[in-house]
Amino acid sequence: MVQLSFSNQQLYEIGRLNYGKLIDFCTLLQERDYWEKPQSILNMPIQAMLDAYLQAVLIKISIDAGRFNEEEKNFICSLTKTNPFKIDLKAEIDGKSKQSVDRLTATPPIFLQLCDLMDKEQGTKIAGQAFDCILNIILALAYLNNGKTTSVLKLVEEYYKKVCVFLNSELIRKVLTQKYIFRKICNDRLDCQYYQEFFIGCQEKECDFSVLKEKQKRRIEKIKEEMQHEKEENLLERWMEELNELIGLEKVKQEMNSLINLIKVKKMREQYGLPSTEMSYHMVFTGNPGTGKTTVARLVAKIYKELGILTKGNLVETDRSGLVAGYVGQTALKVKEVVESAVGGVLFIDEAYSLSNQGIGNDFGGEAIDALVKLMEDNRNDLVVIVAGYSNEMKQFIHSNPGLVSRFNKYIDFVDYSSEELGEILAFFAKKSAITFDADAVQCVEEQFERLAGESKQAFGNGRGVRNTFERILVNQANRIVLCKNPTQEQLSTIIKEDVQGIIV
Repeated sequence: MVQLSFSNQQLYEIGRLNYGKLIDFCTLLQERDYWEKPQSILNMPIQAMLDAYLQAVLIKISIDAGRFNEEEKNFICSLTKTNPFKIDLKAEIDGKSKQSVDRLTATPPIFLQLCDLMDKEQGTKIAGQAFDCILNIILALAYLNNGKTTSVLKLVEEYYKKVCVFLNSELIRKVLTQKYIFRKICNDRLDCQYYQEFFIGCQEKECDFSVLKEKQKRRIEKIKEEMQHEKEENLLERWMEELNELIGLEKVKQEMNSLINLIKVKKMREQYGLPSTEMSYHMVFTGNPGTGKTTVARLVAKIYKELGILTKGNLVETDRSGLVAGYVGQTALKVKEVVESAVGGVLFIDEAYSLSNQGIGNDFGGEAIDALVKLMEDNRNDLVVIVAGYSNEMKQFIHSNPGLVSRFNKYIDFVDYSSEELGEILAFFAKKSAITFDADAVQCVEEQFERLAGESKQAFGNGRGVRNTFERILVNQANRIVLCKNPTQEQLSTIIKEDVQGIIV
């Protein structure tokens, strides 16, 4: 306990002086019509509202500190003009009144919020002074009978922090800082003058605060940039890893990695102001259906975004039906709509060769190509187009229009999957579905994959064919399982030879 220079008589006087100043603020709020609307709801004079709030706060802190004694009760009763909680010097406060105290102290202080609102709307500076007056009254109560202890001061500080949340004006936040309450308590400044002195000090240092705030803002922006850069690096690493973990496609992965490395070096040179050659990022994917062209295109979109080539990294898939209309003039509009949806990402056109069916009457594929070439040029800084299809047909398609030849100079060929790779893809689908193949089933499927060759292998459809095959296997398993009585979890999760026999036609 610390010996104070305040007698109880002085503390009573401090309370009255600060209460008088609060009454002045009430009068000001009323004169400027800030109490009109709250009064219609609460149906009480503004002074009665202030008294109720002050008594509730003082009772709450006294009870929490274990010091709601006769001296504290007398201080509270002598402070306010009304006695809304009907405090009796000789009796304990009843349960109903305690509930009212808890409810009132848990809600935002209307009086201080009105002061804060007037400050913002009319340029006054009363909210901070009013809050300071309330704190002075609370501290005067806490100091009665030399009662300044760590525990009671902690309660005062908790009240201060809670109320600060409800005061939103920039001025309040500048002045009523942790330093303000710390100095107030340490120096026993229970007078109204303390706030004015602290406020003036803050104004004198406002330029310094502005400089510090600007430095802090730049520091935060730098941290954000570093975090964003780190996030982009992590995502790039993630998409590259996903690309390199694709089953098969070794030549595709090698070519894509080389292209990405070239783009990385180009970006590095640009950072140092070194000259770099212009690159076309559009590509031609050639190969049979089901060889992973769409999957790789989707990863290209994501990787290009992280490299800064694209802003969104989305993939829009389309084909001839999505670009060509049946009447003159409609095709260009259709192409424009599709391209605009892909800006910021990759436009993937499957079976693009079908757009160049030359010699066929009333075909608008040529119009679609012309519109596409123009829109590729208009959006060259934020659009990548990947066209895909069979190798020979795609070469003919590219050479059907000079604009395509100059824009598509990167060809990546997707070869058919080997028998072993088809088995790996099937195992991948099975793992995702928590399905296992027994040894006989595995051998049976492998033998069927090995028999695929030539036209039958092309007709099978590569990865797409494996997906269809897996779905048929699940159908066969289901037809077998339903005949079992109370099948076990193992039976539900296992594929046997019976389920895969003759599955690849």
